[in-house]
Amino acid sequence: LFRSLSGAMAERAVAFAGSAPWFTTPAPVSSPAWRGQRTGGPTQQRRGHEDVAALAAATTASAIALALASGKRQRGRVARRARGGQMAPVLSQQVLERAMPRSRKLSDCKAELMELVSGRTPKEEFSGVSTGWKSLDELYRPVRGELTVVSGIPGSGKSEWLLSLAINLAREHNWRFATCMFEHKREDLGQQLVEKLQGARYTTVSAEAQQKHFDFMNKHFKLVGEFSKELDIDDILASAQYVADVLKDEGGLQGLIIDPYNYIARTNTALVQETNFVSVLLTKLQQFAKKNKTHIWVVVHPTKQSQVTHASASLYNCSGSANWFNKCDMGIIVERNRDPEAGSRKEVTLNVQKVRNKFAGEVGTTKLEFQWESRCYTEQ
Repeated sequence: LFRSLSGAMAERAVAFAGSAPWFTTPAPVSSPAWRGQRTGGPTQQRRGHEDVAALAAATTASAIALALASGKRQRGRVARRARGGQMAPVLSQQVLERAMPRSRKLSDCKAELMELVSGRTPKEEFSGVSTGWKSLDELYRPVRGELTVVSGIPGSGKSEWLLSLAINLAREHNWRFATCMFEHKREDLGQQLVEKLQGARYTTVSAEAQQKHFDFMNKHFKLVGEFSKELDIDDILASAQYVADVLKDEGGLQGLIIDPYNYIARTNTALVQETNFVSVLLTKLQQFAKKNKTHIWVVVHPTKQSQVTHASASLYNCSGSANWFNKCDMGIIVERNRDPEAGSRKEVTLNVQKVRNKFAGEVGTTKLEFQWESRCYTEQ
């Protein structure tokens, strides 16, 4: 089985070996963890393969492939020194334990379940909190520790509505946010938030009121990104984690906004397909959300093809992957009416297309009106 592995497959496994969390660097050549000395015959080579084959029953296929690949790399180095010698790697017990499947008992979550049943679990961690719009509360309530994907064609008002939602949550529930707004300059974002807080255009706000609003923003909003500058998802989450740690004694970080997704830097684009990249990205976001009890919003544009063909808006049409629908907890499509004959151009439709947590909403649509003068949304 192992001799049939091609060199190309082994080299590809080597590329992933360094990032595998359960893989350890092979021991030095002089270490007793390596069997055999300078060899020249096939007998010792065969014994080496038999030693590795014996691990097949205890490890996963991926673990064995990586072990063989690493062994090949080390043997190549030893061979150059020993002029043709072969070495067989032996995995440490620690590596074997990490490679073995792990299981947990259902009773491990007994304490959390009892808190939920007894009503001691806060609503914001179970059924969600009010958005500030009663009609929307029936369909969608943000829950700490969950992930919402927001989509819609450019100009539909995704960012505008999301910032209004953040203001409502900060005012009514004292939520703190880390914002990664790649398409907003700092001064433009500040002006937009002040206008939403005041309910009037910036030019009509007094200096005293402006200072009051900026104090509110400094308390509830932290910037973790810069205008038009791509960031790796690990950098974004590291900055957000810093904010969460600073706010730990004040209730933690309740919200993280990433707007939009296409500014997140990708590496190894030739080797990793975008659908796989999105899947890994969403997994990291979910893990961060669960760890810090933070609700995360990610804004995603639809594919160009769906915009050209005027296909009905759907989370499955999000740019990059169907995983946007498959792996999120909540999904919302924002649509703005652009036809005066169909109704008011202030009308914005919020289409809740996915609700995993049935205690926090249900699939359906509701409509709000965007008020240009105050940059706020009101219910019809």
